[in-house]
Amino acid sequence: MSWSASFTVTPGMSPEEFEPSTSNVDDVDEHLDQYREAIASAFGIILSGVVGESDKTFKVQLSGHGNPNHEPQAGWSNDTVTVTIYQAPEETS
Repeated sequence: MSWSASFTVTPGMSPEEFEPSTSNVDDVDEHLDQYREAIASAFGIILSGVVGESDKTFKVQLSGHGNPNHEPQAGWSNDTVTVTIYQAPEETS
């Protein structure tokens, strides 16, 4: 039960304002649990400044795998969440 999403965060944007450009997050509790936490983590990282000043534009990619009740299942991957953030290049005129 894997999922992924990607989106762009522009200066001043809050977690409630973005629309993912791609997403296959299903209406599965385990997907939604991980997705919400990954979004919160991504915004926390951006606001911290550790990937550049938060007044920049960032590309975010999230992915994960959530098993029923977040417990290992025979023959399935274990639960995982990946958060990737990179600062988008500034456009020059």
